[in-house]
Formats: sequence, structure tokens, C-alpha cells
Amino acid sequence: MKQQPVKFTFCTRAEAQACRALVKGIVQVVSQWIVRQQLLDDLDLLLTEACANAVRHAYPPDSPGCVEIAVKLLPGKAVVCSISDWGEGFRQCPLDLQKPIPLCPPEAESGRGLYIISNLVDKFAILQKDNKNTLRVTINLAGR
Repeated sequence: MKQQPVKFTFCTRAEAQACRALVKGIVQVVSQWIVRQQLLDDLDLLLTEACANAVRHAYPPDSPGCVEIAVKLLPGKAVVCSISDWGEGFRQCPLDLQKPIPLCPPEAESGRGLYIISNLVDKFAILQKDNKNTLRVTINLAGR
């Protein structure tokens, strides 16, 4: 019997503690369909990095907005996550995602988030539409 896709969407304030709690909850929910701990750890890390980018870059420090995480599970096939905010967005969008995302210099204090994410996923896209900034990633489950 073919399993149907499972979709859910969560939203929280773009604050570190709220985002961390949301990511932990999402990983717990997803663990009902994905049992490989390495995949769950990768999901946790990429969602944490994406939320950290929204917390740090999307909104002014005194006015955090919303971070939305939508997850679509295609059992046995893939997990698709869309992490969105309605803040400032990327200055250079669309980013050239055909090239590998460069790693920042070793002495840099930040700037590794997109690099880390891009190395954990099979597909990676940054979209901007109607003031909504979305990082969409896909992890293929087949063969993992």
C-alpha cells in the first residue's frame, strides 16, 4: 500500500529559544517516519542553521517577526522543508546555487550556515515572492 505524503506547517517568533524549541519538536514529529538517527541529526542541524539565519538577519533586533517551517514527508522518498520569513531577505537574490557555496574564511565569526545546509541536502533553493523569503531544501531518503 502506497503511503500518502504528510505535510505540516509551524510558525514561531524569530527568536533563538523559540526557534530551537520548534526545531526540536519538528524533529520529534518527523522521527515517526524517519528512524535513521543520522538523517534526524542532519534535519536538526539544517533547520537550526536556517532559523539562526532568520533570527540574525531577517528582522531588526528589537522587532522579531515570524519564522515558518513547512515540512512535506514523502515516505520512503524525500523530506522537503521550506523555512520562511518576511524580513529583509537576501541582498543577492537569486543566489547562484549552481556553483558550490563557498566556505567563509577560518577566522570569520559567522557565515557558515548556508554552506553547512548545502552540504546536508540534495536540493537547495532560495526563493523570494511577495515579501516572503524561503529556503527550500530536499533530502532524498532513497539510498540513505
